Amino acid sequence: MWLHDFTGNHREHRPYPGSFTLEFPCILCGMSDPATIRRVDRADIETLLSLLRAYWEYDGIAYRDAEVRQGLDLLLTSPVLGSAWLLDIRGRAVGYFILTWGFDLEFGGRHAWVTDLFVEPGHRGQGLGRQ
Repeated sequence: MWLHDFTGNHREHRPYPGSFTLEFPCILCGMSDPATIRRVDRADIETLLSLLRAYWEYDGIAYRDAEVRQGLDLLLTSPVLGSAWLLDIRGRAVGYFILTWGFDLEFGGRHAWVTDLFVEPGHRGQGLGRQ
C-alpha cells in the first residue's frame, strides 16, 4: 500500500504511514497549528466513537452503538477492508476519516474511498478536510 506523502512532489511516495504531521494556518490569527493525522488503534476506539456520534448526529443518521462497534472492530482487525484515522491538534482529536478499499475496472483495479470525513465545528474552514 502507498499513500501520497504530502510534500508537494507527486512522484515521491512512501509506505503507508502510521501518522504524519501537516501545518494549517488558523483562520482567525494566521498562526500555524501542527495537525497530526494518525491511524486509529484500540486505545482510540472511544475517542473515535465520540466523534462518529457527533458526525452522525450532525448528519441526522441514527446511531446504533452495538452495530457500529462491531463494524469498527472488523475494520480495525481487517486492514484489507480499510482503516480509520484521527486528526489531532495540540494533542486532542478534532476529526476523523474512514478510508475503505474497493475494486473497480473503471479505475484500473484497486482504489480507496473516504466513506466518512468529520471535523469538529470549531476547527472547520481551515482546510483540514481538503488535505
